[in-house]
Amino acid sequence: MFLSATIGTATGQKLDFIFPKDFIGPVVVIDKMNCGQPINKIEGREVLNIPNNGILLYKGTIKSGYVNHRYFRRDKTGNLIEIKDSGTKTFWEKENKPKQDNEIDVFLRGMGSTVSNLPEPIDYSWMTLIVSSKDSLPNFDDFGYNKQMSQEAESLIRKCKK
Repeated sequence: MFLSATIGTATGQKLDFIFPKDFIGPVVVIDKMNCGQPINKIEGREVLNIPNNGILLYKGTIKSGYVNHRYFRRDKTGNLIEIKDSGTKTFWEKENKPKQDNEIDVFLRGMGSTVSNLPEPIDYSWMTLIVSSKDSLPNFDDFGYNKQMSQEAESLIRKCKK
């Protein structure tokens, strides 16, 4: 199990998510978008610069499988500060210290694809995650909030695909 997780993580797609300084909330990355953020690799890792609205149209492909993600926020001067992700630590890692309920973390929500039929059919693939503290996480599970973000994302996708 240890060997499988170690090799899987090492060979998984290497993504660095860069969030704005005080970003809190849901994020959706829509891949294979011609008008999206270009693929930018630094030291073998793809860099995804998340905009303030949390919706990133990306030219690259987001692969499923093992997770090899890192998460950062920009400080006032533009330097990157890592958000230590407690969600993907395994039980044998020494750094696995539970975070406080009010400490910022990144929660990977999932991946999928969607076909939207109105006014004309479009299909797209996505990955979602939430940047939040554990105690604020329920704020982002509100149906209305998620519906509004989905509508905004779909509007951007439709503009991009025209």
